[in-house]
Amino acid sequence: MKSPKRRRRLGIFFFAVPVVVIGVLAAFAALTTFGVQNGTIIVRATGNVGSGPVVLSVAATLNGRTIETPYSATLPAGSYTVVFSAVNWYVTPPPHAFTLEGGKTAYAVGIYNPTKEVVGISQAGFNQSAVGALHGVTPVVWANTGSQYVVVVISGAGNVGIAPGQTYSKVFSVPGTYQFSLLNTNLSGQVTVI
Repeated sequence: MKSPKRRRRLGIFFFAVPVVVIGVLAAFAALTTFGVQNGTIIVRATGNVGSGPVVLSVAATLNGRTIETPYSATLPAGSYTVVFSAVNWYVTPPPHAFTLEGGKTAYAVGIYNPTKEVVGISQAGFNQSAVGALHGVTPVVWANTGSQYVVVVISGAGNVGIAPGQTYSKVFSVPGTYQFSLLNTNLSGQVTVI
């Protein structure tokens, strides 16, 4: 026959073990359901060029931490901001803020559009006579800001007529020096393409 003390201990044991097991299972379920889950962040930068978009490798910051694109990481759910760095010949995209949800993938894509070099044309001539451009990327735009029709002679493009308020754009695909002038005048300039 078992002593009353021993029966009491066995009773406590058989009562306590299921309570502890249920408590551990409930805590695990709560952590799994309500805990912070990770998500995936993908950061990319693309540059628009004459032949279409290309992937760029640029420095950026992700919540203050420096990264290099393309970049991918598994991070806790939360709010993030990507700030893309400046790249020569391109307009810097604005910062990209987003919320990463657990178990999901968030994308931050910086689209770099080429900077334009604009040559204004008026009755007084060109507003600039020396322009720099990156071959295959930088559009050089001649804009007629005057009130008369003009013809611009551009090496590699020939004679280009531009009506008042209109423009002509060219992306030079080969490095070199290209001359431009206003037909029947001594007004000229050059585009240096690197």
